[in-house]
Amino acid sequence: MQSIGDGVITVNKDYIIQTINPVAEMLADVKKHDVINKNILSIYDGESPKQRSEINQNLEKTNLQRSLFDFTLTKKDGTKFEVEHTIAPIIDNNKNILGAVIILRDVTEVRTMEKRLSYQASHDALTGLINRREFEVRLKQTIRNAIAEDSAHSICFLDLDKFKIINDTSGHAAGDEFLKQVSKTIQSLLRQTDVLARLGGDEFAIILDSCSIYQAKNICNQIIKKIKDTRFNWGKNSFEAGASIGIVPITKLTASVSEVMSSVDAACYEAKNKGRNRVQVFEPNDAEFVKHQLETSWIQKIKTAIDENQFELCFQELRNINPTHPTPISIELLIRLNDDGNVINPDSFIPTAERYSLMPMIDEWVISNMFDFVNEYHEKHDSDIRVAINLSGQSLSEDSVLNLITKLLRKNKHLKKELICFEITETAAIANMSKAIEFIAQIKQIGCKFSLDDFGSGLSSFSYLKSMAVDNIKIDGVFIRDIHIDPINKIFVESIHNISKIMGIKTTAEYVENEEILNCIKSIGIDYAQGYHISKPVSVKNLL
Repeated sequence: MQSIGDGVITVNKDYIIQTINPVAEMLADVKKHDVINKNILSIYDGESPKQRSEINQNLEKTNLQRSLFDFTLTKKDGTKFEVEHTIAPIIDNNKNILGAVIILRDVTEVRTMEKRLSYQASHDALTGLINRREFEVRLKQTIRNAIAEDSAHSICFLDLDKFKIINDTSGHAAGDEFLKQVSKTIQSLLRQTDVLARLGGDEFAIILDSCSIYQAKNICNQIIKKIKDTRFNWGKNSFEAGASIGIVPITKLTASVSEVMSSVDAACYEAKNKGRNRVQVFEPNDAEFVKHQLETSWIQKIKTAIDENQFELCFQELRNINPTHPTPISIELLIRLNDDGNVINPDSFIPTAERYSLMPMIDEWVISNMFDFVNEYHEKHDSDIRVAINLSGQSLSEDSVLNLITKLLRKNKHLKKELICFEITETAAIANMSKAIEFIAQIKQIGCKFSLDDFGSGLSSFSYLKSMAVDNIKIDGVFIRDIHIDPINKIFVESIHNISKIMGIKTTAEYVENEEILNCIKSIGIDYAQGYHISKPVSVKNLL
């Protein structure tokens, strides 16, 4: 009794304290000589009537009551303990109650940790707002209430405009501080019954309780005005931001959380399309919303395709048409989606993948499977193959993509790095110029090659090629498909090739679809040809 780590009190059948050990004295803030032979409820004099009643009720039971209740015991100096109570009745052979043993266990630290973990699991660490997980729990309850009570509520999805500018020009610390200020600004315009959450990045969601669409529009317009009117200062920089907000009603006809979230995201997307800094109410029959819902239906398909390996690699030959020396077979790897036997071209799912930042996941799948293919090709043919693969502009900013390339090259040391070429489109490179230059430099340092795809589509400027130091330019097919009948296109392609040759850059012509085009680009001196006249895309299995 003196040494045990828990508090122990014994009472007789009349609830009179018989013994109490030192830990129980400390937790209950009493002295042994003051409480012996007194009713057990005297220890709880300072606590609530509910706690006293609960102790009384449990003492009367003849079975062990374990961890049924926790009390907060308050000491005279105000210190509080979370105490777990266990009451075990003392019963004789005839099942008569002789008394009870009450065990008091200090669980203050455990309960504090549980509360902290529960808070962290349901709240955003930066803003203190609830997170997506908790928001969806509350949204689900709101939908239940709407159905049960035939009530109407509104949900709003808010996406900040120009947030990327703050991050890019002043750093993430400035972006974080801006998000905190925006959170407080939005919260100040909401009612106590409303729910505000940060879903991630610069996206917020609001549940407006018992709120019509008309009222919701007024509230959202106030939020947009307040954000627009507030200048965010960081160092010497001053920023003006904005917000696009989508609104969807929640009624007894609302089906599910996923449906609501998809609809409100579509409404916000439409607000951005119409010029940003505005409110858009979801209209289910609107053509733009239908198009958006079709796009978003691809999100899960893409994730499933990656998880279940439903993507497939195809290839198209890159033929060396003006060889100065023998070269290995050259191919470009392409991706297709096999949906239960239906082969789907990337035009169907790439726009959605780009919109929802899924391209790095797809690129990583292609990179991993490219190395598997090259290894298998070497094992079967004991010869080299030159492989080009496309990367998205989004992957330029993802360390995970470059890390994967480095890791797989280190793992496959026997592969010739100079036979692996990565491609991005010219427009993607221009849009992410600093990232593109850095990424290309790192790829070249590893030993791989780099190519600019669709060159000419972005109103090409040869000056930036000095910084990018690419190995190959793939001329946009719009200038190639009519080159044999359009003299202006021919002059344009000749200019690209001549300047590229001076810079030591190889050229590839896309969309070579007949013999006349092939002969024309040969006469210019283009190095590689790609198109249906050379070969159509087929599965890489044909090479194995």
